[in-house]
Amino acid sequence: MYLVFLTVNITKIRVHTKIFILYKMERGMRIPHPAIKLVFYLVILLLISLPGISLGQTPAEKAFELFKEGVSHLNRLEYEAAIDRFRRALRIEPDNDRFRYFLAMGYYRAGYEEQALYELGTIINKNPEDGISRNIYEYLNKKRFKLINIGKSTNYTPGLTLTKGSFANYSVVNITGIDVDTEGNLYIACFGSKVALKISPQGKVILSFTSPKINNGRLYDIKLGPNGTVYISDFSRDTIYVYSERGKLLNIIGSSGTGEGELYGPTSLAVDSDGDVYV
Repeated sequence: MYLVFLTVNITKIRVHTKIFILYKMERGMRIPHPAIKLVFYLVILLLISLPGISLGQTPAEKAFELFKEGVSHLNRLEYEAAIDRFRRALRIEPDNDRFRYFLAMGYYRAGYEEQALYELGTIINKNPEDGISRNIYEYLNKKRFKLINIGKSTNYTPGLTLTKGSFANYSVVNITGIDVDTEGNLYIACFGSKVALKISPQGKVILSFTSPKINNGRLYDIKLGPNGTVYISDFSRDTIYVYSERGKLLNIIGSSGTGEGELYGPTSLAVDSDGDVYV
């Protein structure tokens, strides 16, 4: 009698495949040898036809394979594909600074300077002696302009001072999203400090959009929807949070990926009168 056991353990990182072929010949029973080969070939054919299965490949090997694919796409100026491969490699090895550096370069060449700054900043925070990453970070972070005329404008309205009063309880760093309601309340999303706030016309913090159900990532944009709903894009967690006008978390839209219903580093948002969201 021939027994064939096929065990497939699917994890988030990779697919581990083990094949055990055991056979036992009962006394007095003759089984032709080609039958063993036939069963073995059928099992191998089945494994090859299954998507996402690679035999004998470790997580490190899979990550490096994705990295090499990313470099190839980067050299061919296929930046979106390169970014995808580098991000997938980082999901397997999140502490690999080499992968993260090339991801930053992919973002930079694709025109996503804020995302490139974030990845380079992550490398620098971990390794302050990384001079190459620091030089590129400082280059991208500088505001480059040409001075045309020197003078003092008198045609302006004083704005809010974000370092005093109720703002002392919050770190407002790198505001990337802003919206205003009909009452003049200001809504801001901070990519740098990972906070989203509702601020009165007098400069008082009315609400901080957060929930114990989630852990905010890099918040990028904030937009108002129908009935006072608030939509916030989370770039690093590939999701969009929906809050009520009172700051209650109503829904979480999306997940990581490039398929239907999945998001890939969402940034700018728009919401129409029907509540349809444009990302």
